[in-house]
Amino acid sequence: MKTYKFLQADLDALKRTRDALMCSLQERGQDMKEATMQGAETWHDNAPFEEAKGEFSRLQFQCDKFNDLIRRAAIVEVTDVAAKQVGIGSEITFREGEKERTVKIGSYIPQTDSGTISYDAPVAKILMGAKGGKVKGIIHGRTVEYTIKRITRWI
Repeated sequence: MKTYKFLQADLDALKRTRDALMCSLQERGQDMKEATMQGAETWHDNAPFEEAKGEFSRLQFQCDKFNDLIRRAAIVEVTDVAAKQVGIGSEITFREGEKERTVKIGSYIPQTDSGTISYDAPVAKILMGAKGGKVKGIIHGRTVEYTIKRITRWI
């Protein structure tokens, strides 16, 4: 079973999002109940019921996805992050040709900091584990080469 790496703050944020979805799910269930009591047609040809049912299904699918991620989450401790090697929690400055970029590598679904990319993103996959210098990889069928200038911790 695949596990997904999370910083504790990102996993907590994911759980809060899931809990908010659960509240919305309960509200849509109540809407479906009320829609069945509004006329002779309890569910057949009942537009409010159909609308609430569609929204309920969409929310249930999202909740199921989030619950699966939460079940398979593995917490990454700050002490697991090496300052000399790219990993989750690293901020990396690198060059691709003449263009210089700085990225922060975070959880599978980073939520705590804008500008943070997932360790599962194509760029991060190439950088992960590097200790500096040049790294090569393929993104969308194109070979890329990055020159790592600096690795620091951002957490």
